[in-house]
Amino acid sequence: EPEELIVSGITNNVSCNGSADGFIDISISGGVGGYSFYWSNGQTIEDISNLSVGVYSVLVSDSNGCSQTIDFEITEPDAMAISENHSNVSCNGGSDGAIYISESGGIQPITYLWIGPNGFSSTSQDINQIISGDYTITISDSNNCSKSSTFYVSEPSSLSIKIDTVINISCFQECNGKIEITAEGGDSIYTYQWIGPNGFSSTNDDIDSLCAGVYELIVSDTTSSINTTINITQPSELQLMINADTALCFGGT
Repeated sequence: EPEELIVSGITNNVSCNGSADGFIDISISGGVGGYSFYWSNGQTIEDISNLSVGVYSVLVSDSNGCSQTIDFEITEPDAMAISENHSNVSCNGGSDGAIYISESGGIQPITYLWIGPNGFSSTSQDINQIISGDYTITISDSNNCSKSSTFYVSEPSSLSIKIDTVINISCFQECNGKIEITAEGGDSIYTYQWIGPNGFSSTNDDIDSLCAGVYELIVSDTTSSINTTINITQPSELQLMINADTALCFGGT
């Protein structure tokens, strides 16, 4: 009698998650020649390729009608994913930003390629001492599968002064003027220094009970300072003009 029909095979799994490049290569021994093949995906050839993840069954029959069925499983790596946390640049024009990433999926080892502003590039997993801008990382595994993500590192706007309200003196030589301002941008850690006429000074953001004159403001954060001047005006002094006519004759008008 013929030897027992034996079917064996090797599989090559999918290289990248979601791809369809797996294949199954089978070998047959025993039975009687003239083998036929019927795969669960409808193919009728001995070896099958371009396979996605899944279980594939093959029915092998010889010319005597003897048959054997065997299953093969094609697997795939977990999907590659990138997670991150980052530190933004602390002051306008600075370079103390950082991005830290972790990855999952794919097949180790993983390589890294960063591309950023002004020709920046790095092959490190994490990057630091970076300026504001968009940074794109591409991670690649040993199967040459890759995943890219882009992250934005921000910076504060430049330090500026917004003048909200200027109220001038209402009457000559009174001291009821007022200035209200808002500091914007920078690192939001503001200090204020006002200098004005008659030895005036203040460290408040808004000042009132002001006499006429020029007031200089210096606004500082932890890394920079800017200044502006504001003039508080007053009306001219009110003057009373009296005109008198002299009578031409005694008792006259």
